[in-house]
Amino acid sequence: MIYTSKRTPMLLKWRLFNSCVLPAMLYGAETWSLTKREENRLAVAQRRMERIMAGISLRERKTNDWLRKLTRLRDVVWLYRQWKWRWAQRIARMDEDRWARRVTKWQPRIGKRGRGRPKKRWRDEIVKIAGVNWMAIARNDKGRWRQLEEEFLRRL
Repeated sequence: MIYTSKRTPMLLKWRLFNSCVLPAMLYGAETWSLTKREENRLAVAQRRMERIMAGISLRERKTNDWLRKLTRLRDVVWLYRQWKWRWAQRIARMDEDRWARRVTKWQPRIGKRGRGRPKKRWRDEIVKIAGVNWMAIARNDKGRWRQLEEEFLRRL
């Protein structure tokens, strides 16, 4: 197979990964609400694919940094966060009557909350970085929004 062959140049494997595998891994990632555990699973899956591309087994005890320098692939968790942040900006610029914007603002009216830890919502990470009025910042202040994006991406 082209992906695992040692004869295939790394550039071709890199292009295949970026054009086919990465979009399939991150399909719909803008709308995900991942926990740290799920982000870690994505990163582990990517590192495994990188090891297969490089023809390296875990027994060879090469570090992840060494592997990343060899394959020069973008971090899948970083891309997930970047796509999510940019989707948040698009939602903020949408009209009030669009369903994506309505769902983002929606709060359940009545009823008892379930036991245990509250479920993580999509906007919780955005609110944590940008504050409750993140939609106004995304619509009106592009410079501030870019600064907040950099901070959001640094928090891996």
